[in-house]
Amino acid sequence: MDMMPTGYDAAYVNTLLSALGEQGRHAYLFNQIPFDMIYPLLFGGSNCLILAFIFKKLGKLESPLFYLCFLPLFAGFFDYSENIGIIALLTNYPNNLVILAQVTNVFSVLKSSFTTIYFIVLIIFLIILARKKFLMKEKVC
Repeated sequence: MDMMPTGYDAAYVNTLLSALGEQGRHAYLFNQIPFDMIYPLLFGGSNCLILAFIFKKLGKLESPLFYLCFLPLFAGFFDYSENIGIIALLTNYPNNLVILAQVTNVFSVLKSSFTTIYFIVLIIFLIILARKKFLMKEKVC
């Protein structure tokens, strides 16, 4: 579910969890989810710092652009929220599937949206930084 950026519905979740079976749900809960609880912290923290570093190089760290550094932190927050929702789905299966699936789906889409926006912003400012470095190099020569 966490690899579906456009979301999913309760029917898909029910089909997936049913197809996984008891052993698959157990493996998802105790093997996959613990590793997936590390990633949001690493993604959010490191990418926040990367964007802050680029803004510092551009002299924009003190500008309102600084708030864009929070994009990966929001993505990480929604990733944790999604993981908690998946844990709830796995532990409550087959009960409360519809509401849990809808809420978890919202977190999945928000995580994907913030991640996509972050990478677009990153690419734009990397291009701006590269252009600035190239123009500075031309002036020196």
